[in-house]
Amino acid sequence: SEKDYDFDEELVMGIGDKKFFDQSIDHMKEFEEPFYSFLITLTSHGPYNLPKDKQGLELEERDNGTLFGDYLQAVNYTDRAIGEFIEDLKDEGKYEDSIIAIYVDHFGITTNDGRIDQRMNDFVGKRYDYDEMMKVPLIINIPGEEINKTIEVTGGQVDFMPTILNLMGIESKNPIVFGQDLVNAEEGFVISQTYMVKGSYIDDEVVFEMSKDGIYENSRAWNKDTGEEVDIEYCREGYEKALRVLNESLYILENDVIRQVVEEGKTLE
Repeated sequence: SEKDYDFDEELVMGIGDKKFFDQSIDHMKEFEEPFYSFLITLTSHGPYNLPKDKQGLELEERDNGTLFGDYLQAVNYTDRAIGEFIEDLKDEGKYEDSIIAIYVDHFGITTNDGRIDQRMNDFVGKRYDYDEMMKVPLIINIPGEEINKTIEVTGGQVDFMPTILNLMGIESKNPIVFGQDLVNAEEGFVISQTYMVKGSYIDDEVVFEMSKDGIYENSRAWNKDTGEEVDIEYCREGYEKALRVLNESLYILENDVIRQVVEEGKTLE
């Protein structure tokens, strides 16, 4: 936590990523192996006001001082910090014994920000819509493996735990897991309710955006790869599934079902 780190360099939301990683390595040296570390970086978070002396990119003139340009500078800083962190793990003899997973918890720039609409369209080569906005990196490195593979199955944060457990050879005893192991999954399904209206979803083929007025017939859907419009009737089954899973999750939270299962030995019905 904050009290465990020396804030000798604060950037954006807190301690700069490079200083954060340096001090995290020092903590890791004291841990008994095996250990699990969950590191949250802050420098690449909005509002992306990275000082000039920390910026490492030469941008196009039109991007200097813009939200888009500032975002690229911030992400580049974090990218360089991660690279140095990995080199430090190698120097400390921890790299070869570590499964390293890198991911982010949400997008960098929202589709609803009018300051970057056309610039993002130009940058990604198509309309910057929810299918692009929701794309976040999940990169996993396993020591000693020569596997170089890109998994195309659509996944979300709920899939992270079962994926990592499988890679580590750990059998999950938790009967309440909504996610799936992405390494062996045959198809993906992601539900969004924070930035899209409840009932919206993304699978391996389509993006379904529930209408903001709550009327299904006013919704829209498009092919995730081509951007071509899709008949929303094709999406009704996925829409109903999204609502069902969200309601199940809400019921579990509101009724403290996990505690009942763990402490009272009940089965989940």
